[in-house]
Amino acid sequence: MATDDNEWRVVRLTRALEDLDSRSSGQVKKILAQLVKNIMKEPENETFRVLSETNPAVRKMILNVEGGKRCLVATGFKYSGTRKAFVCRSPKEELISIQDALFASLNGLPNTSKNKSQERKATKSKEKNKFVEREGPTTKDFKRFPDGVIGLKRRWAEVSFTLRGADNLISGNDGALQDCIKNVQMASEGLHSLEALCKKHDLLQGPVFLILVSRGGGTPASTIVKELRKKIEAILGLDENLAIKLAQQAVGLQQLVRLKIADDADLDTARRAILDISKFFELLSEHATKEGTTAKEVLRIL
Repeated sequence: MATDDNEWRVVRLTRALEDLDSRSSGQVKKILAQLVKNIMKEPENETFRVLSETNPAVRKMILNVEGGKRCLVATGFKYSGTRKAFVCRSPKEELISIQDALFASLNGLPNTSKNKSQERKATKSKEKNKFVEREGPTTKDFKRFPDGVIGLKRRWAEVSFTLRGADNLISGNDGALQDCIKNVQMASEGLHSLEALCKKHDLLQGPVFLILVSRGGGTPASTIVKELRKKIEAILGLDENLAIKLAQQAVGLQQLVRLKIADDADLDTARRAILDISKFFELLSEHATKEGTTAKEVLRIL
């Protein structure tokens, strides 16, 4: 019976996703996918399970989008009048099916929960902690928007949700925007360097990133077994200058985006976020030059 219920929930969610406003569908899907992923990682964390209806970001990015509330409910969030919030109490088995449906929709693929289950089993059977070639995002994957201010506004709606301190780029001093652009570039370089290092030494990127964050004075999103930590520390010790730079870039990434990074899949999400942010700033600069004004002035009207 539980399997039948899960299948029905997936069908309901798939239909809701198909009816989303096409202009904002990608934004809603990415947010819901991240919420489900966070709940599965930290099922007792109320921050992920309870979404206040008065939260500006929740209203802007989901509730005010045509079809957004329906998708939120289909994802497993039920409205609580006493708390004035949407609360998710779905069990892990149900969340796995929902996550598969969201990822399939994001990638324009049919939802095949059975294939996903087989894929997870195959992944578990592989030797742990070995490097895995990721199918990371590329500039070709960047979602297309209309040109001009309208397109920039829609891009900014997504970027501002992920980027920490986005409001400060408008209200802060003139150097805040340029500093942010530099930090995005540094984060991008760090992700490329991390991938190259892990490929060279045949290691998963997630555990290495966690240790780099710890080395850089940040707070890792997870813990690492002692034996693996020793192996990674030994590898990082081969080039201390590189290790120091990577640690700075890892902490910089952690401080730049509102993402919990604990494994390789999280790093894929971070790569997508950095790519989106970088592309937005590139188009923002081009538009400002075309209009004979500054990027900050354009940002003020978005």
